[in-house]
Amino acid sequence: MTGRRHQIRLHFAYQGHPILFDRLYAGPQGAALDRLGAQLGADADAPAIRLHARSLSWTPRPGASPIEIIAPTPPAFAL
Repeated sequence: MTGRRHQIRLHFAYQGHPILFDRLYAGPQGAALDRLGAQLGADADAPAIRLHARSLSWTPRPGASPIEIIAPTPPAFAL
């Protein structure tokens, strides 16, 4: 909605933790990450980068009970 479609990818790369197979923001680390992913058996030609939140939690308002969502890693993301 804000137009910041790639923001998380940019922040991860800036902090030195680019996303596997993210050729747009991985910079010089991208080729090394691609080689590492290939060694681990990841598919470099996958249709999407590997980004998955195993769990998310937040407190909707002060004093409310926290909400937690847990999602198993999709089989296609396994290395």
